[in-house]
Amino acid sequence: MKGVSFFALALGLSAGCAANAVELAVNGQGQVLIYPLYSVESGNDTAIHLTNTASRPVTAKVRILEGLNGQVVHSFNLYLNEYDTWTGVLVRSETGARLVSADASCTVPSLPAEGVELGAGDPELAARSRVGTLEVIETGVYMAPASQSEEFALMQLFYGYPADCGRFSAAFAEGGVWAQNSKAGLAPPEGQLFGSVTMTNVMNGEQIALDATALLDFSQHARQTRPEDPEPTLAQSETVFAKMRGTSVSFRNGAEAVTALLTRRSADGEFAYGAGLNAETEWAVTFPTKAYLNADPEASRYSPYYNPLVIDGRRCEGFYSPYRNRDGSSRFEWAWANLCAITNIVGFGDSDILGGRYVRTQLQAPDSDTGWVSFDLEDAGGTMGPPNQYRNLAAFPGPAPFNLRGVGMIGFSVIRIQNGDVGGLLSNYVSVKRLTSLADPE
Repeated sequence: MKGVSFFALALGLSAGCAANAVELAVNGQGQVLIYPLYSVESGNDTAIHLTNTASRPVTAKVRILEGLNGQVVHSFNLYLNEYDTWTGVLVRSETGARLVSADASCTVPSLPAEGVELGAGDPELAARSRVGTLEVIETGVYMAPASQSEEFALMQLFYGYPADCGRFSAAFAEGGVWAQNSKAGLAPPEGQLFGSVTMTNVMNGEQIALDATALLDFSQHARQTRPEDPEPTLAQSETVFAKMRGTSVSFRNGAEAVTALLTRRSADGEFAYGAGLNAETEWAVTFPTKAYLNADPEASRYSPYYNPLVIDGRRCEGFYSPYRNRDGSSRFEWAWANLCAITNIVGFGDSDILGGRYVRTQLQAPDSDTGWVSFDLEDAGGTMGPPNQYRNLAAFPGPAPFNLRGVGMIGFSVIRIQNGDVGGLLSNYVSVKRLTSLADPE
């Protein structure tokens, strides 16, 4: 290979791989679904919805993560037939939270009628499992394999009558079709999943619905793993390229590529608060890839979340903003927030809508009934070592063609206004809005 440098070869290989770049799904369907919040605190239960719109059965890994550190509290393989929907419900239990489901779709391990305790066997982990997030990663699509014996076994799995979810467990046991190769008979994911959560507070007569954020082209191969294996994770995109603004940008690893898609310069949203409106406001701010990037041995050089601000052993994102009235003025009141968790609940004053005992930050009450707040996600309390400053995700091997300052986040606001006199009945009105962000400078 005379006259060809290693660097030139690397660039050539990178250009060839750029055709596969993970990207946000603007239509809401994808191979990966990020559910930004579930809660079983403050009177809430959370229903999880997951739908396969494809004309073939699919397999998926479902991971439930507690909100403080992003640890897995339960994971399982899920099998959805064509056009199938699975629903499970998270409810509060004596020790933490429990997942229950009466759905006919199959899971491995199976879900007993009484449900499964999250974080079972670890009291501290179980207690933290009442608020968190979910990751769903499609791991394959059923196809007719070359082997007739495999084809017969898989046909029995997906189309056998009567339906028997025990067949899926047996497929991983000795002599089963997936005992030696968990990807047998599976084609690469097609990205036709969508999902949502619905948090219901029966006593208050209210519901909060949130769509999952979807990613496309996360995987190029079938990736089903054994049920006891919690992988693949959100950090394990098979491509290091992220498609943004019509171009593909390369990064050091798949976790950084996913982070780039979620990077925002600010978190902007409205509030309503106080006795005048009988109103409460809370924000939920989730950093889906923070735990993965900060676990990297080179996190101090590369992670945009590697903040010098450390509280109780956790690296925290410190934000502040003036409370602005509807006319744009400020009364020199400031909202200060140190967000140390993966999933963060930010309460305005004494608002209590979503709970969040272990992940809660309480802001001082605003003087105004209504207004808006903007957390600057670019501003850094310190700097990282080279090659990039804190809160500045670095493309690799070269610079990105646009600004990547900020942090990867998904956020939304919940505003509840209570009217206690409608024909003598209590009435609650709840609105949910995505937090917006500043546009990148040209």
